[in-house]
Amino acid sequence: MSAPSLPALDPEPQARRDALAERRELYRYRHDRVGGVAMALELPRDERPSLRWWGEVAEAFAELLSNMAAVAVVEHFDGEDDAGEVEAVEDGRERYDETLRGLIRDRAPFGRVFNYSLQALYASAMRGRPDSLDDYDRLFHSSPRPEVATRWREDWAFAHLRLAGPAPMVLTRVGGRLPPHFPVDERLYARALSALARQPAYRSATLAGDTLAAALAEGRAFTCDYAGAEGIVAGNFPAAQKYISAPLVLLVSPQGGGSLMPVAIQCHQRPGPNNPIFTPADGHAWTQAKLAVHTAEGNLHEAVYHLGRTHLFMGAVVLASRRQLAAQHPVSVLLEPHLEGTLYINEQAKVELVATGGGVDYVLAGTVDSTRDAAASAVFDWNLDEASFARSLRRRGMGPGEALPFDYPYRDDGLLIWDALSGWVGDYLGCYYRDDAAVVGDAELEAFAAELIAEDGGRLRGWRKAGGGRFATRAELGEFLTHLLFTASAEHAAVNFPQAEVMAYAPAFPLAQYAPAPTRVDGGSMESLLAQLPSLEAAHVQLGLGVLLGKLYYSRLGDYRGLLRRHFDDERVHGAEDRLVAALEAAEATIEARNRDRAWPYLHLLPSRIPQSINA
Repeated sequence: MSAPSLPALDPEPQARRDALAERRELYRYRHDRVGGVAMALELPRDERPSLRWWGEVAEAFAELLSNMAAVAVVEHFDGEDDAGEVEAVEDGRERYDETLRGLIRDRAPFGRVFNYSLQALYASAMRGRPDSLDDYDRLFHSSPRPEVATRWREDWAFAHLRLAGPAPMVLTRVGGRLPPHFPVDERLYARALSALARQPAYRSATLAGDTLAAALAEGRAFTCDYAGAEGIVAGNFPAAQKYISAPLVLLVSPQGGGSLMPVAIQCHQRPGPNNPIFTPADGHAWTQAKLAVHTAEGNLHEAVYHLGRTHLFMGAVVLASRRQLAAQHPVSVLLEPHLEGTLYINEQAKVELVATGGGVDYVLAGTVDSTRDAAASAVFDWNLDEASFARSLRRRGMGPGEALPFDYPYRDDGLLIWDALSGWVGDYLGCYYRDDAAVVGDAELEAFAAELIAEDGGRLRGWRKAGGGRFATRAELGEFLTHLLFTASAEHAAVNFPQAEVMAYAPAFPLAQYAPAPTRVDGGSMESLLAQLPSLEAAHVQLGLGVLLGKLYYSRLGDYRGLLRRHFDDERVHGAEDRLVAALEAAEATIEARNRDRAWPYLHLLPSRIPQSINA
C-alpha cells in the first residue's frame, strides 16, 4: 500500500481514483434485509476472517461441545443399564466433533458452522419444565456456571446489573420529578426502604427519615425506562407462547452515598389496577417483577444496543469508508483494524442467527420480524450528534463531570478508554491535517461523510453537520472518529461479553417470559416464578448462544503491531501510538485496582479484554 496521504497530496491521483472506482463496484449496498438498514449486497473476499479468528472460534465451539456431551450423558441416562446408550452418545459426540472440525478447517461460512452447532444443541438439550431453580444449574457441566447464578435474587445485584450488566446505558438521573405514568408515592417509597433496611447490603446505609421528595430534589433518584419493549411482538417459537412487558424501574442512592437501591418496578407503561407498583417488600411478586425487567432489557439489549447500535451501525460505516476513502487515506488507515470482520459477522448473523427458526427466534421473547424492526429503529432513531459515549452520558445526567454517590463501572471505566482513544485520534489527525481548512478541503472525507447519511448509502440519521454531513473542524472529525473506534471496540465489548458472563444463566436473565408479568403485589409464589422462566430446553439453548457469542476475544485494543510489520508504518504516528499504549496500560492498572475494591469486578472494559473490532 502507498504511504498514507490526503487526496490533494497524492502523487498518483488518477491511480487513486481508479482504485476507488473498483472498490465501489466491489462494495455495494442493499437495504432490503433488516428494516432498510444498509448492508453489503455481496461479501468481498477480503472481508472473510483469518485462520487465527477461526482458531478462536473453534475454542468456543469446543467448550459448547464438551458441555453438550456432559449434559446428554449425565442427564439423559442415569441407570446401570444405560452403558450402551452412553456409548452411543459418546459416539455421536465424536461424529459431531469430527464434522465440526472439518467445517472449521475448511473455513465454511460461520453461519453454517453456527447452525450446525445449534442443531446439535437442540438435539442434546434437556427437556421439560423445571421443578426447581436447581434444575437450571444442572445445565452447566464443563462450562462454568456464571457468578450471577449465586447473586441474581439479591436486590443489590439487580441494581448492580443496571450499572454493569448487558445494557448499562439505560440508567438515567431523574430531573426533579418522576414521569406521571410512574406514580410512586411516599407510602410506597417508605415501604421499599423499610424492606431494604433489613438486607445486609444496605444495613449500613442511611435510610431512616429519607423521603422520595428528598431523593428527587437531591439528584439521588434514577430510572430505567424500557418503553422500547412495547414495540416488540411476543412470539411463540418453537412451541410455547412467550411474553414481554415494558417496565419502569426506580432506583435511589442512599443519603450519604452507598450502593444503589432498587425501590420500585412497574411492569407496564400505563398504570392501572392490574399494573401495580412492586417494591422489595413484595416477596416472590417482586422477584417476578425483576425478571420482567431482565426480559425487557435482554430483548432491547440484543436488538437495540448490540445488533443495532454496534453491528449494523458499524456495518454502514465499513461500506461508506471502503467506497469513499482510498486505502491510503489516513482515516481509512486509522479505521482499518477496527472494521475487520464486521461485514462478515453481520452477514452470518442475518443468515442464521436472526433468521426464522434461528437462535434469536428460539430464545428471545419477540418474533424475528419485530426484533429486526427494533434493530433498524435503533439505527435510524440514533441522533449521531449526540450518540458518542461522553455525550450520551451527559444526556442521561451521568456525564464525566457529574459526581455520583456510587460506583458506575460502565461509565467510569469507559471514560478511561474514551479519553485514551480521544487523545490517540487527536494526535493521529494532527499528523495529516495541519488545520481545519485541511479537513474541509478533503474531498474523500467529504464524500465519506455524505454517503454515511445518503438515502442510497449508509442511511444514518440525525446528523446536523454543516453542508449535509461535511466535517467543519479537526475537533469535530476527531470526536466522530473516536466514537467509531469506541463503538467498534469498547462499546461492543460492554454489550457482547455479558452474554456469557450474565445472560447464559437463564434464571438470572430470562430472554423470554413464559407467563405474563405479575399483576398483584401479594400474588407471587415459587410456582408462578418457575412458570415465568424458560423451559430447560430454551435455557440450554440460551446457555449455548452465550458461550458461542460471548467468549470470542479476537485481537486487542491498541495492539497495532503485527508479527511481520506494524500496521502504522508512518514514523510520524509512532509517538502517538506509544502514548495510546501507555494510556491503555494506565487504564488497565486503574480498572484492576478498582476491581479489587468492587464487590463484583467489572471485566468487560479492561483494555486487555477489548477486541479491536466487531467480529463476534
